[in-house]
Amino acid sequence: MLEIQEIYEKSFSENERRNFDDLLYLIKNNKQINIENFDENAFIIYWTFDDFVFIEYFAVDEKFRGGGLGTNILKIFLQKNRLPIILEVALPNTEIDKKRIAFYERFGFVLHSQKYIQPPYSIEKQEIEMCLMSFGKIDFEKNFEKIKNTLYREVYNVKD
Repeated sequence: MLEIQEIYEKSFSENERRNFDDLLYLIKNNKQINIENFDENAFIIYWTFDDFVFIEYFAVDEKFRGGGLGTNILKIFLQKNRLPIILEVALPNTEIDKKRIAFYERFGFVLHSQKYIQPPYSIEKQEIEMCLMSFGKIDFEKNFEKIKNTLYREVYNVKD
C-alpha cells in the first residue's frame, strides 16, 4: 500500500483527500467502500450504494500517465459496474481540469451544472466547489438532491 499512498498524496491536494490511515481504516471496516489496485501504478477507490457507484478517487502514477493505463482501467471499471457512476471533478477553470473533464466525457460521462460543494474531510480542511459527472442511465436532474445527500451522509459523514 506504500505505492498507493505515494500516488494518492501526489495526485490529490490536502483538501481533496482524507488522512491515508483513515482511508485504510474505512476500506477495511466499511463494506460500501472498495479499492481496485492496478499493478501498484494506479487505483480506483469507490463506494457502492443502492442506486449508484461513486468514484471517490481515481489516480495513475504520474510516470504512467498519457500511456493509456488510465483509459484501460476506466474501461474495465465501467464494464464491470452495472449501476450508474458518479464522480466529482474540479471546476473547469484550468487546462488540466478541462482535460480531466474531457477524458471522462470521452467515455460518455456527462458534466452537470448543479452547484455542488465537496464537504471538508476534517475540521482543519476546507470545502471545495466542484462539479459532478455521471455515467449510465440516471435521471440526474431528478436525483441530484438524493445523490448529494447520500454522498454527504455516507462519504463525508455530514450529519443532518
